Parts: sequence; structure tokens; C-alpha cells
Amino acid sequence: MMSPEEVLESLKASSPPRVHKTLDAVYLACKEQKERKSTDFSYAMIAKVGKVYGVPAKQSLHNEGGARYRTLIDAFAAEVPPKPKPVSGKYAWIEGLPIGEQKLLTKMLLAELKAAEFKLREILPPNKIVSLDTRQQPSELFKLLPGERRALEYLISSDFLSERSLTLGSRGDAYGPNGEQLFRPGTFNALKKALEHL
Repeated sequence: MMSPEEVLESLKASSPPRVHKTLDAVYLACKEQKERKSTDFSYAMIAKVGKVYGVPAKQSLHNEGGARYRTLIDAFAAEVPPKPKPVSGKYAWIEGLPIGEQKLLTKMLLAELKAAEFKLREILPPNKIVSLDTRQQPSELFKLLPGERRALEYLISSDFLSERSLTLGSRGDAYGPNGEQLFRPGTFNALKKALEHL
């Protein structure tokens, strides 16, 4: 990449002498911007700053005849380091840390966090609900003894229901011969679950 001085010499070598004075004026305006440590090398700004040196107006720089001047301005603009993007979001506070080991370690941890979050999104897509049952299997203390199991099995058997003239309801309840509710809703469902899990 050529320096602005080399670009100026190259442009002067390929331009008629009447253009040299304007190229020098553009060079001085750009040099002044650089000395101010400004990062604005827009054609409008150079035309404004360089008015005292004889830089053409902004429109003239944009015209076809202003291509040489734009090339020189662009050479200065290329030397300006790109402006860091303003950081926003929940991790913006990291940029406020002093430069050093702490900031470096924090950025490394953030990179690890983002990698882990990415892997998690691959395994478990967003908005997917996963239910985890963290209950432990019942211990041997809570297992039904053989006699207890037989008693519960008898309660839900058709033999028990027919001997007592009971009819099962649709909600796990039972009704007597006269239609009165003898077992509340969910009773027989609870008995079945107890047999299944205990």
C-alpha cells in the first residue's frame, strides 16, 4: 500500500502542471486533518477544511474531474485505523475494564460461554420445553409388601366390584347399587398408580 506522499508524487507525475497546485492543496488539507488526529476524511470535510488552501468544493471533488483528488483523500483515509464498533448489550461492561490480564481473561471466559451456549442451542433448540423428573425411584422402605400389593389389586379387581355391586365411573370413582358415589373421583386411578410405582 502506498503512502499518501507516494500517491501524491504518482498523481503529480501523471497529471498536467495546472493540477499540481490543487493536489498540493488537497494534500495540505488532509495532512491537517491527520495532525488533528481526526478520522473524518470525507470529501465534504476535506473541501471544508481545505477551502483556505484552495481545495475545490465538495461537488467538484465528486465530479469526474475530481478522481485524482479523491484518490489522494482515500490514501489518507486508508491510514486511519477503523473505528471500533461501540459495544452494546449485556457484555458491554467488559470494554470498560482496564486493558490487561483481567480484560483478557474476561474475554476468554466470554468466548467459552458463547461456545457453550452455541452447543446448547444445537442440542436444545430455543423455545423447546424439556421436563426433567428429578424424583428418585422409591427406596425399598416404600415398596409394597406382597400382602399389601394383593390387597390393592383386589380393590381394583372386577371381583371386588361385582361382589359389592359397584360400577366404575369415568373419573376413577365408583358408584353403589343405588347410584350413590362410594369412592371419590381419582381413587381407582391412585390405586393403579400406587401399584405401578411402589
